[in-house]
Amino acid sequence: MATAFAGARYELVYDQVCYSPLDALIGAEVFAGKVGRYVMASTIEVYRPLLGRLERPFREDDLALAGEPIELDYPWHAPAAAQRYGDGKRQAEALLYRDGRLPVTSVRIGHVLAGSGDFTGRLAGYADRLLRGQPLRHAAGSGPSSFIEAQGIADFLH
Repeated sequence: MATAFAGARYELVYDQVCYSPLDALIGAEVFAGKVGRYVMASTIEVYRPLLGRLERPFREDDLALAGEPIELDYPWHAPAAAQRYGDGKRQAEALLYRDGRLPVTSVRIGHVLAGSGDFTGRLAGYADRLLRGQPLRHAAGSGPSSFIEAQGIADFLH
């Protein structure tokens, strides 16, 4: 990335693939001094540690990112790290805000209802598991959530 973006300045960088503090560190190193605004696509999953602790909708400032541990030595790029998706995003936000080299904004996106345009294959994956008689894996406990359609988040970001 350092080579690909060397010598250029950008009004805006939208980082859709910053999943961990390692990714955030790369972004900070590559774009420091080269960008007017760095927008990190985050997730409402960063609020998971607050579940059961607050009996109201979460606010941005409910997360204490200043005290969030940052695990740079964790193998974030290993397949097993997908189980820590919310942790990785939360730590990425914490690193970017605390690092200070980028004018950063994070957007904590709700669960996207992508419909026919869903490139993730999530729904197909669930259907395949059911057809093979395999269990569906899900988080323990139920609770309210936030959903947004793909066009809605695109409009917001625009």
